[in-house]
Amino acid sequence: MKKTGLFITFEGIEGCGKTTQLNLLSGYLKKNGFDVIMTREPGGTKIGEKIRAILLNPDNKRMAMEAELLLYGASRMQHVKELIEPAIKAGKIVLCDRYADYRKGGNDRIEKEKIAFHKRVRKGYLSLAKSDKKRIRIIKADRGIDEIHKEIKDIIIKKLRRLNYDI
Repeated sequence: MKKTGLFITFEGIEGCGKTTQLNLLSGYLKKNGFDVIMTREPGGTKIGEKIRAILLNPDNKRMAMEAELLLYGASRMQHVKELIEPAIKAGKIVLCDRYADYRKGGNDRIEKEKIAFHKRVRKGYLSLAKSDKKRIRIIKADRGIDEIHKEIKDIIIKKLRRLNYDI
C-alpha cells in the first residue's frame, strides 16, 4: 500500500529562521531516503512566482487590499493544484516556507513595518497555535540553529512513525 505524503509548513515572523530550518529538515529527510519537495508562498509554481513578483514589487504599494488578497488566493490555488496536492498523492513530503497561517504575506512592504506590526503578527501566530495544538507546534527560535533543528527533527520523526514510515 502506497503511503500518503505529508505537508509541513514553516511559519513565523521575518528573520526567525524559517528558511534555515526548512533547508536543514529537507537535507535530513533526503539523507534518510524521503522524496522531499521544498516550496514557498506566495510562489512555488511558475505562475505563482509571477504573482509573487507583483506582490513583492514596492512600486505596487498602492495596491488595493482586496486585490492583494485575491492575488494571494490565486497564487495559493495554483500552488495547491499544480504542486502540493500531486506531490502529497505521490507520497512525497512537501516543506513549505509559509502557507495559510501568514494572513497578510511576507513582502518588502511588511518587512519595513515597525516592530509593533511584527509583535501583532507574533501574537496572531501564538493565538493560532493555542487554538489548534494538534496541527501547530511552537518552536522557540531563541536558541542555537542545531538545537532548534534537533527539536524539529524529533517532532517530524514522531509524526512519520505515527504514519507508519520507517525512519
